[in-house]
Amino acid sequence: MAALRKRLEQGTPISLLAIDIDHFKRVNDHHGHEAGDRVLVEVARLIESSVRAGDSVFRYGGEELVVIADGAGNEAAGRLAEKIRQRIRRSPMKTVGYIGVSIGVSEATQGDTPKSWFRRTDDLLYKAKTDGRNRVCVDAGRD
Repeated sequence: MAALRKRLEQGTPISLLAIDIDHFKRVNDHHGHEAGDRVLVEVARLIESSVRAGDSVFRYGGEELVVIADGAGNEAAGRLAEKIRQRIRRSPMKTVGYIGVSIGVSEATQGDTPKSWFRRTDDLLYKAKTDGRNRVCVDAGRD
């Protein structure tokens, strides 16, 4: 990933946010796949309107999205993640109601590959989900 390589070479921070819609299967099972698709579109819209100029938002399959927070270390990226989480939690989804998201956040470090960086961030996402969902888990070992 060029952004990772560039940031590590320059010594400026870059963080990854892995975002998963909580209980998305339940949304599809109870409200149908069309409702699930609408939720996914609305969540993506809320994320895109919450990030900073220069950040990038991508769908990473299923109900998982990622944000590359360019120029943000763990602290700033954690604040961004919390802003996203709260905004989604406060925005009712048509026919579904209120939903939550779990978010893992990790700053890239020297020696990271795209795979190791994503794996670490995904592990933090999983921790956010196992700790109760609708929360942000930031990598404590950095920043």
